[in-house]
Amino acid sequence: LARGLYPDIQQLSFQDAVDDLAKTLVLQHGIKIEAEVMDVDLNDNAKMHLFRIVQEACTNDIRHGMARTIEVDFHSHGERGVLT
Repeated sequence: LARGLYPDIQQLSFQDAVDDLAKTLVLQHGIKIEAEVMDVDLNDNAKMHLFRIVQEACTNDIRHGMARTIEVDFHSHGERGVLT
């Protein structure tokens, strides 16, 4: 049951997982999602946590903020990742 909540993160890059999420949300809710995700080398645990954060933020934006457009940005800043 829980497998449907997120893609097989071991098979996808973080960038591809966010792109898939964006496509799904566009089809389900008719919103515009602009995702700019830098392709960085993340372990599976980090990818899963970041993906869940993006998924929850988008869901909250749609449900509580009635968003029509969502922007997702992930890039590196030195040795750190920045997600906005």
